[in-house]
Amino acid sequence: MRNVKQERDIEERCAAYMKKMETRIVKLEEEMLKKVDYEQITKIVETVISANPQPIAQEGASKLEIELVDKKISEIRKSVEDQAYEIRDSTNRERNIIIHGLKENDEKDPTTRKINDTKMIDNLMDFLGIEHEGYESVIRLGKKSELSEKPRPTRVIFRNTENKKTMLKNLHKLKNMDCTNVLSKIGVTHDMTKAEREQNKELIELAKEKSSNDNSGKFHFLVRGPPWARKIVKVAKKD
Repeated sequence: MRNVKQERDIEERCAAYMKKMETRIVKLEEEMLKKVDYEQITKIVETVISANPQPIAQEGASKLEIELVDKKISEIRKSVEDQAYEIRDSTNRERNIIIHGLKENDEKDPTTRKINDTKMIDNLMDFLGIEHEGYESVIRLGKKSELSEKPRPTRVIFRNTENKKTMLKNLHKLKNMDCTNVLSKIGVTHDMTKAEREQNKELIELAKEKSSNDNSGKFHFLVRGPPWARKIVKVAKKD
């Protein structure tokens, strides 16, 4: 009975100590949702990672207690570091878009293909009413394959988020483009992290399910919002 009681006391003391530690990363999670500056997140991360089991050790804890706390601290440290990396990765992609279905030049020379891609993006910007200076670079993602006719996704990096917002806002104009134009068949998405893409995929599936279950036939459900705060919205169907 004494060993059981002792182990229970150890678990309770460890749980109490770790609860204090875990509250220190709540702010980190809240800041992730608000998309604050990475430097602010770094300060929070450094504070959490610097935590150690000294307080509980000073209370005369046993070796088992220290080992349990060490293990929990390692788990929290890994979690915080992963979240910090996710924030940095998401922030780095904030000015970007990904274009799918943009026809790719068959030339073997990478420079020639690059020039062709840039010209198409310039044409796209012209059509959407955006200055060429509004974006920084155009990058094809992945290695070109001679066996695949499917064009690689294209990343466009804008100079600021406002230019990106303007581009996304004007995308509806593509519906009026001549169907013979290669740009009429493109699809545009946010440049998401792996975690954001997985979450977005789940939301899209849920939105499809909601749409199919709408008995009124008057609404459909779509996924909207920035990568770090995607949500399902109810939209009335157009007649």
